[in-house]
Amino acid sequence: MAEATGDAERVAELEREVARTASISEECCKHGDRLIGDLNGALNLAKARMDAAEARAQATEADVARLKDAASAFLERYVGLINSGDAGFWDPEEEPEVIALRAALASQGSEAAEQGDRG
Repeated sequence: MAEATGDAERVAELEREVARTASISEECCKHGDRLIGDLNGALNLAKARMDAAEARAQATEADVARLKDAASAFLERYVGLINSGDAGFWDPEEEPEVIALRAALASQGSEAAEQGDRG
């Protein structure tokens, strides 16, 4: 009979251990679901931020292109006026502003930057 009592105690202990393990497992699942939700939220936020940064980069690239075109047109108009003689006679290619603008445009790959070499 002592053996039966010992078996019953072991069975009861195992049942308590199974119940405790099930409780821990259930708690882990709750935390896992919450963690997955948090990670999905963080991923969605990161994607939204990346999309916004990409949109800003595209807008900046468009602004740079417009500015480059305007600077090229202004430079050619200015140099053309001076070279026509209508505004006096001097070499605009020696002016620091023309040199600086041509250098800036050259760094952007503009053809207007090379006009001074040909002009």
